[in-house]
Amino acid sequence: MNKTIKVFLASSSELLGDREKFEIAINRKNNRLNKEGLFLELIIWEDFLETLSLTRLQDEYNKAIKECDIFVLLFFTKVGKFSEEEFGVALDTFKEKEKPFLLTYFKDADISTGEISDEIISLLSFKKRLSKMGHFYSSYKNTEGLLLHFNQQYEKLYDKHLKIDSSPIAAEIVAEEEYLTPKPKRKIGNFPTTTSYFTERTEELKEFQDAYANNNFLSISGTGGIGKTQFTARCIEACKIPEDKIVWFECEPATTLDAVIDYAGFPEILKGESKRDKEKVLAFIDKINEHELFLFLEDYHYVRKQSLLADLLKECDTRLKSGKIIVISRDDMVGFSIKPKQVSIKGFKSGKVLLEYLANLKNYFKIGDKYTSDELLKLSRELEGHPLAIFLACILISKGVSISEIIEEIIALDSEENVSERLLNAIFDREDATEEEKEFIKNFSAFRGKVNTKDVENIFSKEEIRTARKLRDKNLLVIQDEQLSLHPLVREFCYKKLESKQDIHRRIGDFYIKQREKFLEAELEDRIFYHLTKGQENDKISETIKSIGRKFIQQGFTDILENMIRTLESNFVELPDVFDIFYGDILIIKGEWNQALTFFEKASMSSIGKIRIEGLVNMSQIFFKKGDIEKATSILDEAFNEISLNEKKYLKEKASVLNTMGLVKVSQEEDTEALILFENSLKIEKQINNKSGIATCYNNIGMVNHNMGFNQKSLDLYEKSLIIQKEIGNKSGIAICYNNIGLLKVDLGQITKGLELLEKSLLIQKEIGDKSGIANSYTNLGGLRLDLGNDMPALELIKEGLKIQQEIGDKSGTANSLHHLGNYYFEIKKINLACSFLLKSYAFYMQLNLPSSNNLKNSLIDLRRQNKKNFREVAQQAYNSLSDDLKEEINMNEILGIPIKSKKKQGRNEQCNCGSGKKYKNCHGK
Repeated sequence: MNKTIKVFLASSSELLGDREKFEIAINRKNNRLNKEGLFLELIIWEDFLETLSLTRLQDEYNKAIKECDIFVLLFFTKVGKFSEEEFGVALDTFKEKEKPFLLTYFKDADISTGEISDEIISLLSFKKRLSKMGHFYSSYKNTEGLLLHFNQQYEKLYDKHLKIDSSPIAAEIVAEEEYLTPKPKRKIGNFPTTTSYFTERTEELKEFQDAYANNNFLSISGTGGIGKTQFTARCIEACKIPEDKIVWFECEPATTLDAVIDYAGFPEILKGESKRDKEKVLAFIDKINEHELFLFLEDYHYVRKQSLLADLLKECDTRLKSGKIIVISRDDMVGFSIKPKQVSIKGFKSGKVLLEYLANLKNYFKIGDKYTSDELLKLSRELEGHPLAIFLACILISKGVSISEIIEEIIALDSEENVSERLLNAIFDREDATEEEKEFIKNFSAFRGKVNTKDVENIFSKEEIRTARKLRDKNLLVIQDEQLSLHPLVREFCYKKLESKQDIHRRIGDFYIKQREKFLEAELEDRIFYHLTKGQENDKISETIKSIGRKFIQQGFTDILENMIRTLESNFVELPDVFDIFYGDILIIKGEWNQALTFFEKASMSSIGKIRIEGLVNMSQIFFKKGDIEKATSILDEAFNEISLNEKKYLKEKASVLNTMGLVKVSQEEDTEALILFENSLKIEKQINNKSGIATCYNNIGMVNHNMGFNQKSLDLYEKSLIIQKEIGNKSGIAICYNNIGLLKVDLGQITKGLELLEKSLLIQKEIGDKSGIANSYTNLGGLRLDLGNDMPALELIKEGLKIQQEIGDKSGTANSLHHLGNYYFEIKKINLACSFLLKSYAFYMQLNLPSSNNLKNSLIDLRRQNKKNFREVAQQAYNSLSDDLKEEINMNEILGIPIKSKKKQGRNEQCNCGSGKKYKNCHGK
C-alpha cells in the first residue's frame, strides 16, 4: 500500500497558470514515486464542492490544511484574505503538531504599473508579517524555478521528517545534518566493462591474478591506447571483486587527493590541515582498510607529480592491509619510494592473441568480407600491435579505405604526430566526416572526463547531441548512462586542434557558474575553477572570490579558495585588499595564527575603511586567543574609535567589535557586562539583517545564560543559532552550536545525548580542518569521558587537544586542558603529575588574569594538605620545570604555605621567596 503525503496548494486566482503547471508536475512526479510506494496527494480548492460544507466552504479548506503534511502558498501582487487565513491555520497547526511544513513562494516577475491596484497593500502587509515571524519566503521568476525549489525542499523534508514520524523541532539538533550540500556518497559499481571486441590477454591476466592474491598495492602500466582500462575490467571479472566495494576514479590533470577522498565518500577527512597532510593520507588508508575497498586510480600519469597522491601511494606498501589500491598509468610505476606489484601491458604481437583481436574487430566492424586475416595481420604488424591504432584503422577500412592506402599514406607519413593521431586525422579528413562532427569533437575535448548530456545541450545546443550520437555510431565517442566521454588519447589529439580553447572554456565555465546553489558543491567548484583557469578568466576568478569567498570559508572549501588566490598571484594579478582577510581566515582555521596576524595587519592598513576595521577586529581576536587580553583590548579600542567617526557606515563592524568585547568579558567572568555587549551587537545585526552575525549573537547570549544557570533559555538560544547556521551553511558555526548544546545537555544530566553532540562537533571541525575547534572538541570530549570513567581513551583525547593548543599558541585552551589532566591525576593520587599539571595551569590562568586561577590555587593547597610529607619537593620540581615567564606568575610561598612575615624589600642575601632555598641574588636577583 502506498504511503500518501498530502500537499495543500494555496494562492490567489492570478496565479492560476502556475497552479496548473504545479499540478501537472506533481502528477508526473507520482509516476516515479508510485514505484517507491509513495503518492503525493495535491489538495487544491478546485477539487472542493460547495455542497460539502454546512457552514462555509473555507471551513473545509481549513480542515484539509490541518490534515496536510506540506502547505504551499504562492503569492504575487496580492494576498487575499482567504489565502492569509489558510496560512494562519497552517501556522497554528504547525505550532501545535509540527505539521504541516510551510513553504511560501513569492513570484518575482515584471508587472505593468497600470495593473497595480490597492490590493498590493495586502502583499506588503503579508511580507511584513513574515519578516516579523522570522519566516523567510523563497522567490521564483518562472514555474521551472518554483518546481525545482519545491522538489529540493520535498526531498529534504521527506528524508528528515516525512519518511518516519516527525519529531519536534527542538530535536532537530540531533537529526542527520542538512547543513551542507548532501554529503558525497561513495560511487560504487561505476567501473568499465569489457567491450564486445575485447581479446583475452591470458598471460597478463594470470600475472595479475597472482599479484592480486599476494599484494594490496598493484599497478597496470602501458602506453596510451594499449588497452589498460579494458584489461583492468577483465581483471575485475576474473578476480570476482565485489562491485559494491569498487571505487573507480578517473584522474585528470587537476585531480587532488581531496577530490579522490570526496569521490570515495569520506567527507570527514576531506579538509585536512596543511601541516597535517600526512594525517589526511593515513586517515584515508585507514578508511580503505576499514571498508575493505578496492580503489582504482585510472590515468594516474596525469597526477604523478601531485605530492599528496604520491604520499598516498608511498604509504601503501606498509599500511594497506585489508583494502587494495590498483593504479592504471601510462608510466612505469615502480620507483624509489613507490613499490606496487606491477603488470605491464604491451601491444599485441603476431600470434593467437592478435588474430583473436582481429577476428573480433572484423565482426564488430563487419569487414570480414573485405580483407583476409593475413592482410589485416600485415596491417597490425605495421601498427606494432597497438590496439587503439588497429581500432582506428578498422574504422577507416569500414569506410572503404584500403589497407595499402593506410600503410602507404598514413603509417608511412613523415610526421611528428604518432600513428594513432594520424589515423584519427584521416578519419576526419574523409568526406563523410561533417564539419559539425569535427567542430563538436574538438569543442567537447575541452571537458574533463564524463559529461552529462543535459550539460552539453545547455552549453551548446540540442543539435549537438544529435552530432554526438553520430560520432558514437562512428565509434569515436562513448555515450553511456546519459554521459558522454572520449578516449583520453582521442581527447588529447582533438584538444591540440581546438583553436578557440579560451572561448570554449569560458563558455563552459559560465554555464557551471549558473549551476551554483545556496550550498557549494566541491565537484562543481573544482569544475568551475578548472575552466576559469583554462579560459584565463582572472577577472571572474577574482570576482568569485570577492562575492562568495566568505561562503567558501563558512562551508569548508578553503583548499579551493586558497588555490584560486594562488592562481591569481602566479598570474601577477593585483589582489583586492579583502583577499588579505580571506587568507588570514584560512590560516586561522589551519592554526597558523602568527601568519594570519601578518595578513590581518596588512588589511588593517587598507585604504578601505570596512576592511581596515575588519583587519583590526581579527587581529584583536588572535591576541585574545593567544591570551594577550591587554593587546586585544587596545586594538578593539582603536577599531571602535574609527567606527565612531561614522557609525552609520560601519554598523556591521560595530556589531563585530561589541561581540569580541563581550567574549573578553566572558573570559573574565564578567557575565552581566558581556550580556549587555552581546545584546547590543544583536540589535545591530538584526537591523542590518546579517544572519551570520545574528546566529553568533544568539550563541554567545546562550553561552552567558548557560554560565548564569538559565539552562532552558540557553538551550532556546543555542537552537535558534543552530537553525540559522544550518540555513547559511556555516560549518564552523554549526560545530560550535553542537559543542555548546552538548555541554549543556551534560549539565542537565543527559550524558549520552551530550556525548553524541560533542562527537558531531568534532566530526565537523575535522572536516573543515579547524585546529582550534578540533583541540577544544578533544578536550571537551576527553573531560566528559573522564567523568564517565573511560580513563585511557579520555586521557589520549585531552593530550591530543593539549598538543594542538600548544602548537598554535592557544593559552586559554592550554590552561583548560592542563586543568583537566591535573584534576584527573589528583583524583587517582598521582601527586607528581597532579602537581605538575595543576601548577602549570595555574600559571597560565594567572598570566591571562582569569578569575579561574583561584580555583587552581585552592586545588594546589588541597593537594598540599593531603600530602604534607613530600609536597614541597614535588611542587619545587614542578616549579623548576616552568618557563621563566610562567614562574613570574606564581608566588610559591602561598602554594607551599610559607607565611610572609613582612612586606619589606627582598634582601639580596636573603632566602628567595620562591622556596628554592637559594639566596635571592643567586635565584631571582640575577
